[in-house]
Amino acid sequence: MPGVNSGLDVAAKVLQRIDDIAFCTLTSRDVVRHPLVQKIVKAYEAYENKELSRERTRPQQRDNRDNAYGKKGKGRFGR
Repeated sequence: MPGVNSGLDVAAKVLQRIDDIAFCTLTSRDVVRHPLVQKIVKAYEAYENKELSRERTRPQQRDNRDNAYGKKGKGRFGR
């Protein structure tokens, strides 16, 4: 899911400074054995790009609900 780190993402971050461990990131250009696998990789790439684009263009959501005292903005103690 976009915005959520997978276990592999966390592992890569934790282990990135260990010399004996390396991670390879594959793209659709790396997959050559079966056309179906290429389609799957391309589909995931398109999905990720679409989600990233959507996140970048999504406006920041602000909380404009009334507070417990019926007024927008500052609460009872003016904070």
